[in-house]
Amino acid sequence: MIRANKMMSGIIFAAAVLGFFIVPTPARAVSTLVVDDDGMATPTNCDAVDSTYFTVTAAVAASSAGDTIKVCDGLYQEQVTITTNSITLISVNHWGAKILAPLVMIDSKAIVRVNGATGVTITGFEISGPGAGTCGSLSYGIRVDGGGSATIQNNHITLIRDEPLSGCQNGVGIGVGRNAESTTGTATILNNVIDTYQKGGIVIDNTGSSALIAGNQITGVASTMSIAQNGIQVSRGAKADIRENQVDGNWFSGAFWTATGILVFESDSVKVQGNTVSNSQTGIDMESWCWKRPSASNNQVMQNTIDGQSDFGVSVAAFAFQPYSTCNPFANNNKVDSNSITSANFPGNGDTGIFVGTDVIGNPGYVPTAYNNKVISNTIFGYTTPIDDQGTKTKVHANVY
Repeated sequence: MIRANKMMSGIIFAAAVLGFFIVPTPARAVSTLVVDDDGMATPTNCDAVDSTYFTVTAAVAASSAGDTIKVCDGLYQEQVTITTNSITLISVNHWGAKILAPLVMIDSKAIVRVNGATGVTITGFEISGPGAGTCGSLSYGIRVDGGGSATIQNNHITLIRDEPLSGCQNGVGIGVGRNAESTTGTATILNNVIDTYQKGGIVIDNTGSSALIAGNQITGVASTMSIAQNGIQVSRGAKADIRENQVDGNWFSGAFWTATGILVFESDSVKVQGNTVSNSQTGIDMESWCWKRPSASNNQVMQNTIDGQSDFGVSVAAFAFQPYSTCNPFANNNKVDSNSITSANFPGNGDTGIFVGTDVIGNPGYVPTAYNNKVISNTIFGYTTPIDDQGTKTKVHANVY
């Protein structure tokens, strides 16, 4: 008995010692940081509940994971780089806090950058250019890279371009990942207004990048000879679900190139559903050149409305294209289903309602393929050629025109 009691006592003591060592350290309480450009935030006009900062950059630098940064109405001319996980950056009043491109842009030339941080939220801001130069002065309104992730919602992103608008291939409202820099990102992009950009409204780029893009209003500069714009672009291996956006006014009036409302370029398994694309030179385009990847395949374009004016409603194309192609490009197994495609209000205004096919441009020595695509149950009006099928084993069924 005595031995048993001693043993029990030892067990109890050991448990007590163990318990002493595993008492958890209390978690750091998350904070709300308040930014005000003139230092006049009060509990009544900006819900100030903590210290006030004069710049967004200063508040971001002081933040920790889980913090919320509230930004009061005002003008903030700065570049903001976020490297802290799970912070929320919010304009107290809708579009009341305006983050403007500084005169000298550095690094990625993004006004707001999420660099490697995950779980970031950016909501309610006006983020605005233009850049201060005539070429390459401003690259992005918001950029997500370094494997970072962000929810970007209810913002107005405008004038992301050179001054004046140029033909340089910069100026994107929201960019996620970039093949040319071997960087990726992930984003949920909801209910933003994006307009007067230079090259693109939203661009998701590079294998490993992905996005949900829904409920956004994206407006280009309409007809211009300066640059071929793309409202939404998913490219070079990126994935996306593109739903219920309104895309308008992407038209290149120069020669050879085309502007697009929604472009799927060298990417597979992208879903484009329930969007309205208006007054864009090509409404929705799925295309491969085998520039970075050979394939634009297994994509779905369903239940979209393409109206106003367009040369091409929907295009499914593989181009062997000198000097860009490095192998045989293909656009296979894509589905164009139940779309309403109308060019203006009279027949013959548009060129082709739906195009499926290939071309060899500049004799590069490669063979493009457009195989086993499906064109089903679309309604097409106002095009000289409703459907131009130059592919192989295309299923064309139950279309109305």
